[in-house]
Amino acid sequence: MRRLLVTAVLSIMALSAANPALADNPNVNMDDFQPSVHAWDIGNIYTTRIASPFQWNAGIWLSYRKDALSLQGSAVNSTAQVVSDQLVGDVYFAMAFFNQLSVGLDIPVFFLSNGDDPGAIVGSLSKASGASLGDVRLSAKLKFWDNKNKGIGVAMTEDLTVPTATGDKFTGEANVTSRTGLVVDWTWQGFIVALNAGYLIRENSTAFDPTIGDELQIGVGAQIPILCDHLELLFSANTRTYAAEPFANESSFASLILGGVRGRILGGLTLTGLGGGSAGTMPGAPAWQASINIGWEPIPGSCDQDDDGVPDSDDACPTIPGPEDQAGCPDRDRDGTLDSDDLCPDVPGKANLRGCPDTDGDGVADYQDRCPKIPGPMAYKGCPDKDGDGIIDSKDKCPNVPGVASLQGCPDTDGDGITDARDQCPEQAGPLTTKGCPDQDDDGIQDSKDKCPDVWGQAKYQGCPPPAPKKIKITRKKIVILDKVYFGSNSDRIEKRSYSILNDVATVLRDNPWIKRVQIEGHTDDVGRDDYNKRLSQKRADSVVAYLVKQGVEPGRLEGVGYGEERPLIDEKTKKARAENRRVEFSIIDPK
Repeated sequence: MRRLLVTAVLSIMALSAANPALADNPNVNMDDFQPSVHAWDIGNIYTTRIASPFQWNAGIWLSYRKDALSLQGSAVNSTAQVVSDQLVGDVYFAMAFFNQLSVGLDIPVFFLSNGDDPGAIVGSLSKASGASLGDVRLSAKLKFWDNKNKGIGVAMTEDLTVPTATGDKFTGEANVTSRTGLVVDWTWQGFIVALNAGYLIRENSTAFDPTIGDELQIGVGAQIPILCDHLELLFSANTRTYAAEPFANESSFASLILGGVRGRILGGLTLTGLGGGSAGTMPGAPAWQASINIGWEPIPGSCDQDDDGVPDSDDACPTIPGPEDQAGCPDRDRDGTLDSDDLCPDVPGKANLRGCPDTDGDGVADYQDRCPKIPGPMAYKGCPDKDGDGIIDSKDKCPNVPGVASLQGCPDTDGDGITDARDQCPEQAGPLTTKGCPDQDDDGIQDSKDKCPDVWGQAKYQGCPPPAPKKIKITRKKIVILDKVYFGSNSDRIEKRSYSILNDVATVLRDNPWIKRVQIEGHTDDVGRDDYNKRLSQKRADSVVAYLVKQGVEPGRLEGVGYGEERPLIDEKTKKARAENRRVEFSIIDPK
């Protein structure tokens, strides 16, 4: 953009040098639209707003002005439009300093100036024609009272022009001019009302009636946001009158009234269109005017919906108040993590823990840390585990040696459920009753000290079973009695002569707890009916069970079953065979 602007200016300067004036016209500027070069102003109306230090803005205004200078003679209908058409381009640049000062430059280029020949009306004048360069303008704006985009603001302006105009085409002054102004405005959420009052000092020109000289200028401007900081309506009215005779007649004042719209696209790129006309016939007041602007300026940040001092254009949370250093988003605990992302919004914390504190610095947030004052890994919820066995030290009875959870973190090499520290045989599995050493027969005696490791025994017999009574033999499947159990004929009554052998059976059962369950079997011979014999055998088995229970044997270890004549020992019909078949047997049905 800067290259194009510079090229345009140089081309116009060369063009104007090749088109000298036809006569000596007075050096007065008939362009009363001098747009502000500063960012965010309203056309030719100044506001108190100034960009941040070293932010700049630039652009070009193109204005077409109709009938800016009309002269009327004494004859009826003798009027000449000395300046009937003007196409002006104002190329500008400005930069802000110290948040309070903006300084800029405007180079006006008159691409086109046309007009009628004054003829007999003013013989010494010639019509405007051709292209020319206008007076370069230096502009400064100094802010005294900053409204921070809300409320009243006060500033002072100073505009100086230097006589750089080429050709006498009513495009420049004879000498330096100075305009000093006061700016007061009110701003709120993108709405702006600005008042300007200024005094223009310039050299008098007596070529016109009344004499052109110093001016009083009063302006008012308004900005109405449609889409705040993106699209806004503009209105301006700038009234000027001669200081020597203010508002003396219609020719001594003019009010340029303009309205339009400004839009911002692609960041800071702005497009502005203004149009309107003048009231009053003071020289330089056009019948109508149309202006467009293409420029670049920082986004103003006029709107602040949540009133937190951060403009919406920079506010990541435009409807929720928050500090500037958090992009306008709330951060109650001031830890740098926004409340919307902060799991602990009322307690300062760390960003990597979503705003939650970590007192012991172990990377586990306190609210998740079961040991918030002692460092530990996340795997153990922030608690230490020196031996890495998955049991935190506070619950680990062996914190320096890996162990198992069932033993509160202590080791159990042989996996018998007894910690190595208490296990007399830490590499061989064994029960607690033998202090972790093997005990195959479960008699409470370590195999290494058991002379009968495969058979339940007693310590007083060095782990071997107590000696069986003389008439009893114990095998893994039976308690074999070397005598008979006698009953009354066709009866289940036990004869007294059998009490001794049954007492021995009871003793064996009491002395050998490894025998968990015994089936007491009743058998008969083949004399009589089968069903009778089976019932008789069941009654006799039950009588034996009852007798043994009376001798202190647990009932749950005994089961009586009557087989009748189904299982004879000798399958013969002799008296001797039948005597052998009438018997009681003791079978171990649930051995250890």
